[in-house]
Amino acid sequence: MYLGRPALRWAAWACVLVCAACLPGKRDNTALDSATSKADIASGDLGKVKTVDTAIDGPPRDGLDSADAPQDVAAEVAPDAVVAEIAVDTPVALGGCTTDTQCNSLPFGPCAIGVCNLDNGLCFAKDLPDDAACAGDKCTAKAKCAAGKCGGTPLACNDGNACTIDACDPGLGCGHVALHGLACDDGFKCTENDFCTAGVCIGKAKNCDDGNVCSHDVCDPATGACAALALPKDNTVVCGNGDKPCQSPGKCDATKNCVTKNKCDDGNPCTDDLCGAGEDCLHLGKTTPCTPAGASDDPCKPGVCTWPADGVGLPTCVTKVKCEDKLCNQTGCNKTGLCSYTKLETGPCDDGDPCTADSTCAKGQCKAGATLSCDDGNPCTSESCTAELGCVAKPVATAASCNDGDGCTSEDVCSAGKCAGKPIACDDGNACTKDTCDPATGCKHDAGEDGATCPGGACKGGQCVK
Repeated sequence: MYLGRPALRWAAWACVLVCAACLPGKRDNTALDSATSKADIASGDLGKVKTVDTAIDGPPRDGLDSADAPQDVAAEVAPDAVVAEIAVDTPVALGGCTTDTQCNSLPFGPCAIGVCNLDNGLCFAKDLPDDAACAGDKCTAKAKCAAGKCGGTPLACNDGNACTIDACDPGLGCGHVALHGLACDDGFKCTENDFCTAGVCIGKAKNCDDGNVCSHDVCDPATGACAALALPKDNTVVCGNGDKPCQSPGKCDATKNCVTKNKCDDGNPCTDDLCGAGEDCLHLGKTTPCTPAGASDDPCKPGVCTWPADGVGLPTCVTKVKCEDKLCNQTGCNKTGLCSYTKLETGPCDDGDPCTADSTCAKGQCKAGATLSCDDGNPCTSESCTAELGCVAKPVATAASCNDGDGCTSEDVCSAGKCAGKPIACDDGNACTKDTCDPATGCKHDAGEDGATCPGGACKGGQCVK
């Protein structure tokens, strides 16, 4: 599997993120005692602000005496000089704070605010109330404070596409790296060898060709099975190609067979037509029983080859009776040599309409059966029946509403004859439940392992107990 540069950047970022999360944090938890604070005030070092690992000096100043007003002290220590985040349990000297306002802007973190301790003039962090909104990163949604920490619901970056790698960068948000060459399933049963191409799953159309030019080979989108249908009656497909001596190209019939014609056939059933040397045709007369040209059967009396009285020319097939086959009638021949027909009351028949089924004989007539149901069960196709092809299915308009029957998707719409939806988010925000989705029932929230840590406590019976 090949990953492009964007994919490598996302993968590298994910690696760094995991490693960074495992490193121990470093913070200065040493509180200033009152003696130190007094010494700082006396020595003129009151303008120094303590942060984690780094002290940021304020502008030089002389020692603090009784003439220095509190507002002068606050003015000499610029609040915007603090650039590093201060550990929440680290006190900060601010020139002898007198109000909480002087401490509010110190960077104690997204879930803490500075307050003033009037006893020693130091700023301390006070946790914001639980459920207070806080500034989370771009991989966290609905960020809120809990026990002084900023947390929230991890952003769901899964785009439901098996041909992308989904990741999240705290500074950029969700990203999707396209894959190429990975095996996948495009959801269509009439494609095969599906693989990812530039982040899209594409398959090759299934080859249903049976090698017979006299059949219309199709793939059933509902089952993926191949079927060979007869060509329409007005087809112009030429078969046989006349590759034999004295043979002309043929035409496909209704039974998917190629019917060819001998170029030497003179249409006379009383001659044997032969192909001679150099494709010269020979016509030899015969006297055997015959069937008149154009008649497939003569139930009353076979024809007889009769030679012309003057002996000039070739014999012809002569018969007195020619009985025509009738649908839903049994053809016979009576004692006088005339055709007779008996009406059939039962038995299947073909009414010639491909849009009906189960036609039966009744009183010598073929009674049309029920209208053929062309419904393929796909809400994203429109089915109809034509006299030429029978049932046909066409994709409905893209974005038409439908139901794909999957309880793990929503906003289902049609696209290229297929119903699909967007994956639903099943995260209930409870760290003590295991959130999954069952296509048959939808989201499930099973209780997690008892004793597992959760914000402010431990899990028990699927709930966080403090």
